[in-house]
Amino acid sequence: MDPEVKIVGFGEIGSEIADSVGKKVVQLGLSGVECYLEKESADMEFVMDRNECGLLLLVAGADCNCETSVVKMGERALKSGVPVGAFVVSPSFDAEKDRSLLEQSVDFYHVMNDGECAAERIVNFVQMFKSRGMIMVDFADFLAVIKLNRPRRRLTCLETCGNGEKWIINCAKELTETFKQQGLDSNGFLVQIEHDKSLTLEEYSEAVESFYDSGCAKDDTNIIISDITNENAEKSGRIRMWTV
Repeated sequence: MDPEVKIVGFGEIGSEIADSVGKKVVQLGLSGVECYLEKESADMEFVMDRNECGLLLLVAGADCNCETSVVKMGERALKSGVPVGAFVVSPSFDAEKDRSLLEQSVDFYHVMNDGECAAERIVNFVQMFKSRGMIMVDFADFLAVIKLNRPRRRLTCLETCGNGEKWIINCAKELTETFKQQGLDSNGFLVQIEHDKSLTLEEYSEAVESFYDSGCAKDDTNIIISDITNENAEKSGRIRMWTV
């Protein structure tokens, strides 16, 4: 059975976007996609069941408090083991405060100013997820490749660096050996790879597929490729793995 995608809109802006997404997925004939408005349910427990929800997307605008809406539900989803992402449409987004909160409460997020653009991007997310169980979208300033299988457990973090076309594979093998040497469980870990801007989206796709095919990543491994935060060339191929 295909994983269900559930989308929840917060506030008037988030609700309008969720409603727009709902209409677009119907037009595209995508099944297993449900859109809700926050006001439709006070507790939203029905979106927190890992067996029922394969991906939860939270959408909020500037007219709602990000901390009491997206962050609160995101934290609950993470505790339930539900993959969760957030789209925040707000020109007045408090970058320092809110980004820090989002990083701790969702698997991935994107901030933008255009509500219609947000709806299109969410639909792209849903299409990719439904067709491949993977999300891969180029936001120009944000590249996310997320293999969404559970369980995801983040307790131990190991890190290494590399460069060139094979750095994903080489780093993966190095960390896999480290796992074994330390007696760690390499199942159910999350991999975060920082975006090397010299590679194209297609090259990332091939690299990630190879990452799984090589056996370095298991079926319940999650991969996130994100934009480089450290411009130091030595860090351009940084990869982190979290495991138990």
